[in-house]
Amino acid sequence: MLFGDASSVALEISLSATYRGWGRVFIWIDGIRFGQDDFDEELDHFFHRALKDVERNTAHFYVSKHVSGSDYKRLVDLAYDDEFDGAMLGIPEIGGGDFVESTIIRWPYAFDRILLGCVPAESADHIVAFDDERKVSGSKMVDKGTLWSVLKMAGDWCLEHVPPSERL
Repeated sequence: MLFGDASSVALEISLSATYRGWGRVFIWIDGIRFGQDDFDEELDHFFHRALKDVERNTAHFYVSKHVSGSDYKRLVDLAYDDEFDGAMLGIPEIGGGDFVESTIIRWPYAFDRILLGCVPAESADHIVAFDDERKVSGSKMVDKGTLWSVLKMAGDWCLEHVPPSERL
């Protein structure tokens, strides 16, 4: 089941044949699919965590430059190495820790080894991803709130159509 527009930003849900209420979640960014094909996770827990995480990312700055997935990975790496300089993005007042904590999306199981972020522009958001294993990146500028709307749509569908998680 696909929610959103795969050529922009979308979530894909694949239900598990083994466990009721479990499945795999993938994010599509600019036509590129990101996620793990290796294991299922509890969908109700995923959407609860994911919506909270996106709501938590309320940056108090705007980035005026385009940020690609590989740019985002480099910026996060620089922040963790204490070499981040906000001036690179036109926001000299922001430190690396603030940048990472305000933009990174932590969806641990479905996107293990994939770096996801939502980097705010003035009237839009850059949704970015970098898959370290495949060395593939994606970035799409979307209207503010698009990621949250897609998550909410998929989560509501799961709430209505997918039974609570339990092992069969």
